[in-house]
Amino acid sequence: MRLCGLFSRELHDQTVLGVKMARTLYRHDPIVLESLQALETDGGGRQEIVNEARAWLKAWERLPDAD
Repeated sequence: MRLCGLFSRELHDQTVLGVKMARTLYRHDPIVLESLQALETDGGGRQEIVNEARAWLKAWERLPDAD
């Protein structure tokens, strides 16, 4: 596997993990959960993986603090 492919796989895995954790944490907050459900983590190609990671970063920045 080339370095670029390794980076893409790791970025994809971290994005998937973060989105899943956030969906679990905010599962009882329907407004936040709805915004998280809109995130995609299919990772069809390198550019798609980067775009999904950027969308997750933006969503992360808008999440309320968990109590």
